[in-house]
Amino acid sequence: GNGRGGPGFSFADEIDAASLGLDKLKAVDPKKGPHPFLMIRSQQDFQRAVLAPLFKKMGIASQKELDNKKDEVETMLKSLTLKGAYENMGYSYSVKGSPHPPVRGSLAMANSGPNTNGSQFFINLVDTNWLTGKHTVFGKVVKGMDVVDKIGVVKVDKGSKPVEEVRIISIRRKTSK
Repeated sequence: GNGRGGPGFSFADEIDAASLGLDKLKAVDPKKGPHPFLMIRSQQDFQRAVLAPLFKKMGIASQKELDNKKDEVETMLKSLTLKGAYENMGYSYSVKGSPHPPVRGSLAMANSGPNTNGSQFFINLVDTNWLTGKHTVFGKVVKGMDVVDKIGVVKVDKGSKPVEEVRIISIRRKTSK
């Protein structure tokens, strides 16, 4: 760690967006609106998560430039996939990356945005589809999910820190044969 709560170092994302289908899912559906994975709840969210990164990619910095590229922006929005939206936000993908979605029992790198994976990880207690493409999944619980569930219901304080200490005493690595 760096003594200030951060990991002190970070790793790039290792995610295979195509295997997760992110290159096929539309970021914006004309009838339904933004894809649920984008977690957009307001116009401000849409501006921050979709439009601002798209405008930056397109070199749009003024209202005049936006007016001149209105048709191009509309075309880009209609064809924008989740992969493209995430890439506009700064995420990068690799075919060598993890093709696994964050589902119940999976282990994934904790991060604070694109390419900020550190030494922290989390274990999913439930499927977290909205995190697909944002966190590198690197393992799964193969035995003892009941223990994980018990940890998941431990009382926590206002800062989400367990009131009583929780320790993982042993982890065994299972390799494929």
